[in-house]
Amino acid sequence: MLTDTVTGGLSYVNSSLTATQGTVDDSTKPTLRWSAIMTTGQVITISFQAQVTQAGPKAITNRVDIAPQGSPTLTRTTTLIVNPLLGFLPLVLKP
Repeated sequence: MLTDTVTGGLSYVNSSLTATQGTVDDSTKPTLRWSAIMTTGQVITISFQAQVTQAGPKAITNRVDIAPQGSPTLTRTTTLIVNPLLGFLPLVLKP
């Protein structure tokens, strides 16, 4: 079982949760779930879309919990920067 709760600053796009195998469940959004029986070495792609709702710059961390049957839960995170501030430096040419 994989569980991912879409974090504040993002809004889950309805019905966008997909997987190349297994069962997806977005009925309790923003908590998304996926389940399947996997074999060793099997590759499965799980994806969803989210829209940025954060007005200003912010680092948003997404966390996913993977709970394989009979094994400890694995937690993975990724951080994305939304609406970053951009800075431009002047170009100075010297002869």
